[in-house]
Amino acid sequence: MIKYNKIFFSLLEIIIAIALLGIGVTSIMALFPLGLNITKNSIAQNYSATEAENIFAYLSAEAHKNWNILASIDDDTKPKSVFGGIIKWDVDVKQEGDSDIWDDTVDDGVYVFKVQSATNTDMTGEILLWKKKLYNYAVPPETMVNASGVCIAYGVYMEISWPLHVQYSNRKKNIYYIELVNKN
Repeated sequence: MIKYNKIFFSLLEIIIAIALLGIGVTSIMALFPLGLNITKNSIAQNYSATEAENIFAYLSAEAHKNWNILASIDDDTKPKSVFGGIIKWDVDVKQEGDSDIWDDTVDDGVYVFKVQSATNTDMTGEILLWKKKLYNYAVPPETMVNASGVCIAYGVYMEISWPLHVQYSNRKKNIYYIELVNKN
């Protein structure tokens, strides 16, 4: 008959193993908030691009109907952020209707928006719009205006920054651009 020596783990070895396991689990758990922030930023990047595409599509369609709509957008200068501190959407931003974009009716090229799914707010941000006259250097500048003296081509810039409750200088920002030409 063969005898086996039964060797058990000591209490000290078990405590060291549990400590090492705890350190490993804690290290992995520390990555979850980082992954969550990266996911939130990725979602915000997508929303930002979607909002820009929607606004540019609206501007393009409206400019096609009435070119003078572009007169409400500032020339040559990016507007200043209006929301620079801690913002509570329901208190500081009086949203009207069901639209996710709100304008304070001052023609300053500054808008705020909120993207919401069910009861959760996914993203809040600020939109800054400005335009620059476009010139075709192959033709004289006077040909870039119509008979009324209105410029027939603009480059429209849009900066979307988020989240709204963070100081403007600390927000993430994307800049978008479209060229609109009046063919009429």
